[in-house]
Amino acid sequence: MNFSTITRPHSDRHTMNSLVSSFLMIRLICLICLICLIQFTLGGCREARDGDTSAAAIRPPAETFVIEVSGMHCDNCAEAITAKVAKIDGVTSCEADWERGTTTVLARPDTIPTIQDSIARMGFTIGPAATVAPTDDQNAADDSGAGAVEEAKDTTKN
Repeated sequence: MNFSTITRPHSDRHTMNSLVSSFLMIRLICLICLICLIQFTLGGCREARDGDTSAAAIRPPAETFVIEVSGMHCDNCAEAITAKVAKIDGVTSCEADWERGTTTVLARPDTIPTIQDSIARMGFTIGPAATVAPTDDQNAADDSGAGAVEEAKDTTKN
């Protein structure tokens, strides 16, 4: 008996088993990666589902502010201010009234200086911004039951 003929078939079988085993292992790893990808895409990761609680994600709620604006003399002025302010990040809504000389903004409090600066750069004169308490309609929607209009609070810094 030749020793090489005895070991050779065993060696080929071992090599073949090793290749099959490696191939199956690679397929298993790919399957696990695919499952993880599907789970992440459909269900999201735990942090995405639970919400981002980082400092950047925690922002104060929007409040209604009335900003005195002088220099508006027509609807075009009011529309220009409304369009410009509405584009600012953190502004939910804006309505300028040229007859009253005010701009009413629903926005986060931290955006008020940006809003005032934006209006001033358009050539208008800015007065103080005052917060306005929610109206009866807003209170009913919030089920807060307060229903009272608070006195406006001056937010400008002297």
